[in-house]
Amino acid sequence: MQCRPVHLYVRALIMSLIIPYSRMQLARPRMLGQAVAHERQRAVHRGWLNPFWIKTTVAIALSDLPMPDIQLRLGFSPYLFNTQDKELILRVEDWVDLSRQLLDFRGRWQAQRRRRPHRNA
Repeated sequence: MQCRPVHLYVRALIMSLIIPYSRMQLARPRMLGQAVAHERQRAVHRGWLNPFWIKTTVAIALSDLPMPDIQLRLGFSPYLFNTQDKELILRVEDWVDLSRQLLDFRGRWQAQRRRRPHRNA
């Protein structure tokens, strides 16, 4: 995962994803167990995920999912997206640092958009 000037770049094993800052509404810390309904997970998954349920993630609320739900499920971990709430769930070592980076890059992107002349002017 990497913050870039106009989007967030997320790379998985077989796919990568670009999420424009325009789709991001809110980034907040959440425990994985809050972001993903762990009680709805299969018992076999719950066992090996137990240590992770209390880990802090950054949940980024999106105005829209970056691709259809079926493509997200095929190309990415089921724990990367909460499709019901339209959230991107990122497990990182330092969630404070990621939150700061997102605020900084998104703020610069917004400032640049405000400085551009309007096309209809």
